[in-house]
Amino acid sequence: TDPTRLERLSDEQLQQYRDHALRRIIMYASTVPLYEERYAAAHVKASDINGIRDITKLPFISKQDLRDNYPDRIIPRSYNKKDTYVVCTGGTTGKSVSIYTDFQTILRAVGPVMAETRYFNLNLRKLRYASIGNFGRYRIDRVVRDEFYPRLRPFYSPKNTLNIDVGTPVKEIMERLDQFK
Repeated sequence: TDPTRLERLSDEQLQQYRDHALRRIIMYASTVPLYEERYAAAHVKASDINGIRDITKLPFISKQDLRDNYPDRIIPRSYNKKDTYVVCTGGTTGKSVSIYTDFQTILRAVGPVMAETRYFNLNLRKLRYASIGNFGRYRIDRVVRDEFYPRLRPFYSPKNTLNIDVGTPVKEIMERLDQFK
């Protein structure tokens, strides 16, 4: 929520933050069956990763690995899927990759946008936002539009938001953007 936080950190503090964030990610990943199995095969324990400099010790996980292990081997054993959304990539490589997300994760992803609006002193109620995305079933753009934006109505004006599907003909996209100004 503080857009200037990183500017105030020294190089050493920023490196400590990066190392800490990576260790947290690795600890989380080590509770996911796919990652747990790959770490064991590579003889890597979460405790072996002390920071960014150790990232080369980690085994590579491919999109195909994620596809092959979906749904239950790409989430922690204790993960509660009850209040989650399945979202997927666009499949431009031939087949999409599906993952689970939840409201809290989507909210955290909005953090950088909120920091930018504060940094540039923008008013969210007046900001006009056009999203050209994939609004097909299970696409993150659609999940955000249908599930997340309605919860944020106190903070922004829906009349200032335009969503256009990426599959719309370019001429129509341009016309709609011109009308939206």
